[in-house]
Amino acid sequence: FDRWVQLDRFPEKEAPCWRLQRFPPAHIFAVAMSTECGSVKAQLDDHIVEQELQEMSAEEKKIIDAALDQLDKEQRENFMQEPLDALLVVRGCANDGRRLDETVKQMKNISEWRSKVGYYDLFNKPLEGDELFHQYWPEYICGNDKYGHFVQAIRIEEIDADGLMGMDEAQLIRLQGQKMRAYAVYKRDLAKLSGVQRYKHTVLLDLRHVTMSMLVGGKKALLRRILDVNSAYFPETIFKFYLVNAPLVFRAVWSAVRPWLHPATVAKTSILGGSKEALRRMEAEGVPADALPPWIGGTGRPVAAFDYVRRLVDLHQGLPPS
Repeated sequence: FDRWVQLDRFPEKEAPCWRLQRFPPAHIFAVAMSTECGSVKAQLDDHIVEQELQEMSAEEKKIIDAALDQLDKEQRENFMQEPLDALLVVRGCANDGRRLDETVKQMKNISEWRSKVGYYDLFNKPLEGDELFHQYWPEYICGNDKYGHFVQAIRIEEIDADGLMGMDEAQLIRLQGQKMRAYAVYKRDLAKLSGVQRYKHTVLLDLRHVTMSMLVGGKKALLRRILDVNSAYFPETIFKFYLVNAPLVFRAVWSAVRPWLHPATVAKTSILGGSKEALRRMEAEGVPADALPPWIGGTGRPVAAFDYVRRLVDLHQGLPPS
């Protein structure tokens, strides 16, 4: 490990693994992805998880307070409703040379977007078009890895890009925001139950039957704008990203998808072949079979994201969960 770090021109004194906290997260991931050494990857996973457990530091609080002071009264009050929201923003900006400026910029950007989509009212009632949206882009909540991160599963063959193209774009963005907020609620509830702070999750994307037609022209642009909601307005959410059943044509697919993702997310990504290989690899990395969906050989019982969102809406309205 020391040799790899030194080759990448980091000072020799900062090479030992016990100094990992000194490295930018993106570089840590890059080192892990550049080697097949399972022990190194496991050590890096443990380091990331340990960072996730840490309470807000004095430095982070100082930056958050300074950033909040630059928001308007309503924006500030909304962010203060859930302190974790601000913490994720400041941690997402940890590697920026102008951390305070970038934190302010991101908080303002997120606040303006939340006002635009009615973020704090997303569970007040079922949103228009929600059934169609989840029919055209179904996702699933699966079980948890050994650290307590839940697995979000998506099957590319179930996504109906033509159907999505027929929906209003502003409506799609709002529905994607509702789904991502639901995932945030789910993680916070898991953390309350376990007593362990967890705000990241793992994404499992099954590429079986992927077609290039989804990644060109208007379809590509629309899918990108939907996915931009995740990276732009929900920072620090991804622990790992597994792409399974990757076909031979995936080099072209990956080159199209990669620019949509944050560099740190790209570094966290594992591109796997068939389901057996994926299952074996994920189990080795701490994701048990009972946390994975049956379509890749797991024994888990996935919950449709749509069902979970509707459950939150029912609870918000004081109705029995559907």
